[in-house]
Formats: sequence, C-alpha cells, structure tokens
Amino acid sequence: MALELEVGHFRFSRAFSGVDRAWNTPDAPLDQFAVAREVAVVPIVAAVRLSGRWGPVELYGLAGAGLYLASVDGVGTSSLYGPSSFHWTDRPLGLHAGAGVVFPMASGFALGLEARYTHAKARFEPGPSPSTVQTVGPYEIALDSAIVTAGVGYAF
Repeated sequence: MALELEVGHFRFSRAFSGVDRAWNTPDAPLDQFAVAREVAVVPIVAAVRLSGRWGPVELYGLAGAGLYLASVDGVGTSSLYGPSSFHWTDRPLGLHAGAGVVFPMASGFALGLEARYTHAKARFEPGPSPSTVQTVGPYEIALDSAIVTAGVGYAF
C-alpha cells in the first residue's frame, strides 16, 4: 500500500455560435453570438495505491480525491451587445480511480502504463454581465476525463 500525492495541469477549449432571442422572450430581438472559451485546471490529488506482483510485473489499483483549481477564460461577440470577455474561477472537489502495470527494466529503470478516470464538476457563478442587465450563470463544466499514460521511472 502506498499514498501518492500529485499535481498536474490540463486544458481544453471550445467555440460555439448561434442565434437566440435576447432575454428569452418571444418578442425580443434576435441576437447573433459567438463565444470561444478555454478551461484550465490544476488538479491537486491524493490516492491510495494497492499493488501486488505477478512474476516480475507489478499490478496496482488506485483511488483518491482531490482539489481541482479551475478557471475559464473567454471572448464573445454579440450583434446586440458587441464584444465581451470573461474570466471565472472555481475550486471543486473530485474523485478518481485507476489501474496500472509496471514492467521492471535493467539497472533500476521501469516502464509503466496507467489508466485513470476522474470525476469533477466546476460550477462558475459569474453574476451580472457587464454588457447586459441580465445575470449570467451559474455555468457548469464537467471536468471528467479518462486518461491513459505511459512513463519511464527509476528507483534509487
């Protein structure tokens, strides 16, 4: 059994556009809009790792929790309100689980392969929009991810 502490970083982006009625009322004017956003996340996580041997190969499973420092930056254009930009942050908690295998090599080196699933959801509470009277949000982004990594390690 081992306790692992990790800090990482990942980011993803999305752009979308459309036409909608301003203020969501039937008689409101049409608004053509486009938005581009980039989400950046710094996970700070801890996991319990249980391992066993199968011949020279180490097999392990892990499970843990963490704090996800999330921010979203974006720019938008609107036919009714013009250009705008935004920056929102959140600090949600999340869970993860995974499994891996370590193949020992010569002279203390090892080759590892790991698969992990993370579940977390950021909720941004932006408040009043600077370009409209309406309140924007809350806005949720799933930070869920399935990731497979390979690495080379050295034991000393």
